[in-house]
Amino acid sequence: RRMIKHYAKSYTEEVRNLFIVLFDDDRSLFERIEEFKKGIDLIHEKWDVEGTKNHYQTDNVISTYLWLRFPDKYYIYKPSIATAWLSISPFFSRN
Repeated sequence: RRMIKHYAKSYTEEVRNLFIVLFDDDRSLFERIEEFKKGIDLIHEKWDVEGTKNHYQTDNVISTYLWLRFPDKYYIYKPSIATAWLSISPFFSRN
């Protein structure tokens, strides 16, 4: 949460536009997430000129933004839960 606040303070319009894209349900979810990630990477490069910090905008965090905006439509993606489910699911091969 702290990093997105830093970005929003320094690059207000860019961050606002990234959230507008992320929340645009007229576009495919994959496109929106990819564009958000690429935009955050660009902002991070400008913000962290030394290249020593992590931006922390992971799939889990992005899914949380979507869930907070549209709680009836999206859920929070947690890699550990997905991995655990895949390991016991009869729908996927364990090979």
